[in-house]
Amino acid sequence: YMCILHCDGWYSFSFCLMYEYVQTITNIDIQSVEPVDQRTRDALQKSVQLAIEITTKAQEASARHEAERAEQEARGRLERQKIEDEAGAEKARRDLLQLQTESAAVEAKGQAIADALARAESAKIEGQ
Repeated sequence: YMCILHCDGWYSFSFCLMYEYVQTITNIDIQSVEPVDQRTRDALQKSVQLAIEITTKAQEASARHEAERAEQEARGRLERQKIEDEAGAEKARRDLLQLQTESAAVEAKGQAIADALARAESAKIEGQ
């Protein structure tokens, strides 16, 4: 058997030429890659830790931004509801004042009619 290996970067793509069969290896499943050099291993580990920290901080910032946006949205809804409630209360006060004014006018008119009828009745009695 004769094997010819071609290495390219991290992955090895090879083909083996056999006397009995000709086969081409087109895919290799790599289970793990570990550097032999301790400095390279340390640098790789530091790089991975840094990537994890950056990803974590980015996710935290995104979550914080989303929470702030949701809080601002809730404050906006609350403020709008407060304004609507105040407007409704003001309308109710206006309606109450209008009804009180109308009621006082009806009461005054009724009192005036009652006084006029009483005077007319009194004059009628005195005229007899």
